[in-house]
Amino acid sequence: MRTQALSVIEALRAGVPTRQSTRSLPDARKNVTDQIVADLAAAAGGNPPPGRIVWGEYGQGKTHLLTTIEHAALDRGFAVSRVSLSRDVSLHNPFSLYGRLASILRVHDSAIPGLHTPLLRTGAHGLPGSPLKQPDRYGHPLPALLLEDFFYTADEDRELLYGGLVGARLAPAELRRIHRTSRGEALPKFERFRAASHATAFFGVMADAIRYCGYKGWVILLDELELLLWLGRASRLAAYMNLEWLLDWSGDRRYPIYFVAGAAKNMQSNVMISGSGRRIPDQTAIPELAAAKLDLVSQQRLVRLFDRTLSPQCPIIGPIHSDALRGILGRIVELHGAAYDWPAHLDIPEIQARCANQPVRTMIRATVEALDLRFLHGDPALPELADLTEYSLEEAEDFFVDDREDDAEPPPGQDS
Repeated sequence: MRTQALSVIEALRAGVPTRQSTRSLPDARKNVTDQIVADLAAAAGGNPPPGRIVWGEYGQGKTHLLTTIEHAALDRGFAVSRVSLSRDVSLHNPFSLYGRLASILRVHDSAIPGLHTPLLRTGAHGLPGSPLKQPDRYGHPLPALLLEDFFYTADEDRELLYGGLVGARLAPAELRRIHRTSRGEALPKFERFRAASHATAFFGVMADAIRYCGYKGWVILLDELELLLWLGRASRLAAYMNLEWLLDWSGDRRYPIYFVAGAAKNMQSNVMISGSGRRIPDQTAIPELAAAKLDLVSQQRLVRLFDRTLSPQCPIIGPIHSDALRGILGRIVELHGAAYDWPAHLDIPEIQARCANQPVRTMIRATVEALDLRFLHGDPALPELADLTEYSLEEAEDFFVDDREDDAEPPPGQDS
């Protein structure tokens, strides 16, 4: 008990939700988690539902909720990949995003990230009757070929093929050599692989491979979705198209993937829907750009995407009710006492009153720091909130690329 309590307190102090912390604190978002759990039940039955975007203000618990979803999915037999958008992980480059997701994939029965160990454990005996062998299931034959050859190789060649399967670049000459050595035949000829056009084939093969290994499907969790708004206009078009595919709100994706993203609500209202300053809102500008640069079908998909972001399909995390928050802070007091073996006590209503206009995570930090001070020094005073207040993450106009810099066609991506 003490070790677990210490683990939770350290996670709260660091501001990094963990499996233990999400399980040890009361669930203040049960209405949302119940929706997700119902989605997971449908996905486990072979019918993945459309994905969701979870909106919320900064510090109100989106990351905590994604952590809860992550471990609920692992407990139910799914493979899970969870990333945050950043300068290095962007939605407008789907193949790069895929590589990051595939390389950190987690399953409940292996401590090693990725699908390497489960694939070796499963072997190739079930391939002939699996979706992985269905012709034309994927938009390009390369990833399915990499996976099949993986089962017929060993040592360095097998590692090279697995690297290619999770997004590393594999030279065509190397692939031809490995295929001929392992299969005794020339590599089949196929269309040149293009990252932007064919990345979904890799998503599909990985999702089917996950099911092939006995898991229920692939749960993809994406945090900081609002960072796609930092891109230029053409790159945002590509990012929204990739988001639409991941969410599967059109209902035509064939792969066992379930997707949830967390995003800042102020980005939705200020930029996507109503616009900001001289900027035309993306709800208007991006479908128009799709019609001009792509086609009318893409335009219709994006119109549907923006409309549905305001629907009940995308729940909004609001402020936690004071009674629920009191329960969370009270539980933290209990855990702090168990962690450090002392009779922890704190005036929870005073914490709530002083932090009334602060994000939930600031209240949690204030509670932990007040308990630390009282434990170490017997100090009854609460910490100064000036030292705990979060930096403002409000939208700044100069964070965004000027649309004039990005009027070209959406980038085709790099060829492999």
